[in-house]
Amino acid sequence: MGGFMLHPDLSETKQWTPFPLDAEQVHYLVVNKYVPYSDVAIDQELIKERNKVDTLVRLITVVQISWYLVAAVGRAFQHLAITILELATIGFIICTLGSYYFWYYKPVDIGRAIVIKPNATIREILLDAGDRAKAPYKRTPLDFAGREEWSWTLYWSYWMGMARKFLKITFASKKRPIDKIPDDYFPPLTNTTMCILFVFQTGYAAVHISGWNFRFPTHTEKLLWHITTLGIIGAILTYWVVHFYAWEIPAAIQRRRDGHRSEGYSKPHCGTNTVTPARFCWTCRVEKFLGPLKNNSYPHDPAQDIPLKAIIPILGCCVVYCLSRGYVIVEGFINLRALPPSAYESVNWAAFLPHF
Repeated sequence: MGGFMLHPDLSETKQWTPFPLDAEQVHYLVVNKYVPYSDVAIDQELIKERNKVDTLVRLITVVQISWYLVAAVGRAFQHLAITILELATIGFIICTLGSYYFWYYKPVDIGRAIVIKPNATIREILLDAGDRAKAPYKRTPLDFAGREEWSWTLYWSYWMGMARKFLKITFASKKRPIDKIPDDYFPPLTNTTMCILFVFQTGYAAVHISGWNFRFPTHTEKLLWHITTLGIIGAILTYWVVHFYAWEIPAAIQRRRDGHRSEGYSKPHCGTNTVTPARFCWTCRVEKFLGPLKNNSYPHDPAQDIPLKAIIPILGCCVVYCLSRGYVIVEGFINLRALPPSAYESVNWAAFLPHF
């Protein structure tokens, strides 16, 4: 389990059960003096102590997968065939290296949380928060202090809503408040982290495109490989274009507008000005017709609205990416039925040594 766990006052044990806290919620409790800083202060040594993955084990794993990459490069230099399955493995290696980079300091297999006992009841904390805490909570009573919806959390909730509606599958626990932070919790990423993520994503797609001229048993399979590999990189690039167009640019414009607009100014809506009445505004008609696509949460949560300019292209990207990835996986195995002779040869490492 791990992390921070808030234990309510004894007088509230019948109403509230212990629930986990994220960093923003811990910060809120400390700033508002509900919890002393000494109760949540953790030094780096304690984090390292809770990291139960041996550095030597990580090093051995990295060396093994790095050797696989070196062997693949050696095969390319000696013009030996690389199979589609090997190419897919290289793609997964890139993802693995990315995970190791981001999770280097992540504690593993922690079974005991750090208990926090505030000096006020949860009822008092909610009353002190005022209007911020009036809305029904989604996970814990302190959602108002730590819940931050951004594009990834909204998209993920949307996909889970589709699984619930069409497949009758519910992944999330119905227990409230939750007793652990779910595995699909996506805190917002910094700009630097987003750039690194983009590099790994495009690198993964580029690995598959590098098999453009590989030998395939049939022309149809080769054509499908071309289409699906372009579909993967196209879906990734489209996602980032939509991300900036639908989220980053409007947010930057809003921040700039908030810094320059005069008091009392409000953004005009469709039908509120004489230039574009609602009955002539095509965006209003589209909004009215496709509006239900923006939010499929149950019960309806206005905080999970997604702009139509984001969800419509993202739905298309999702379909293209899933179909393309499915074919890449299948082709990796069916391609084994007709491999070129050089695929069975090993790299002659002696050829890379200097000769005198």
